[in-house]
Order: sequence, then structure tokens, then C-alpha cells
Amino acid sequence: KMKIAAHVFRQGAVYAWRRRIPLSCSSFPVNSYIQICLNTRDPQIARKIGAILHCESERVFELMSDTSLSK
Repeated sequence: KMKIAAHVFRQGAVYAWRRRIPLSCSSFPVNSYIQICLNTRDPQIARKIGAILHCESERVFELMSDTSLSK
């Protein structure tokens, strides 16, 4: 697996984004993660999508830790 950006790596022929769910989101088991296939072989596109997913995941994790978002 070769990383090209934070949480973005090549999986087979395409790129994927994967991030561990923080411990502050206590409704999830330890070492849980979210993984999304980016459906692209282009590293530049994968970087852009990865950056968007990173920002959105920060918002979602904040809601999860505040228990504003259910499992």
C-alpha cells in the first residue's frame, strides 16, 4: 500500500481513503475505521477527494463524539 496523501492509499488498481474512528466516538468499538473506495487511478484526483473527505470526517467525528449523530 502506497500513501499519496493523508489517509489516501492505493488499493489494487484504484485509490482508497481510510481513517480510524477516534476513541472519543465511544459508541464504536476500538480500532474501528471508515474506508471509501475513491474509484480513480489518478493520484491528483485521489488527493483532492481525500482532502475533502478528511475535512468532512472531522465534522462527522465531532458530531459523533457529541452524540449528535447516531451510529
